[in-house]
Amino acid sequence: MAGSIITADRSESPDSTARLNLNLPKAARAEVDALVKDTGWNITELVRISLGFLKVFIDEARKGNKLIVTTGDGKPIKELVFPGL
Repeated sequence: MAGSIITADRSESPDSTARLNLNLPKAARAEVDALVKDTGWNITELVRISLGFLKVFIDEARKGNKLIVTTGDGKPIKELVFPGL
């Protein structure tokens, strides 16, 4: 499979990190909690990985590329579209 692999970087020292506080609607927080439970990641890992995916998505969309979801054998089934890009 071609493309970038997005992983959580656990090598950062506490001195190279910054705390982030978010205000989320209850429904969004419930989605975060469900993703944490489903993946086994903590919220920090979930946010880092999500930002990595979003960066790839935005970078590729700005280049005019499309992000396509395919079946296991490569048949396209869905194009991911980000409004405003």
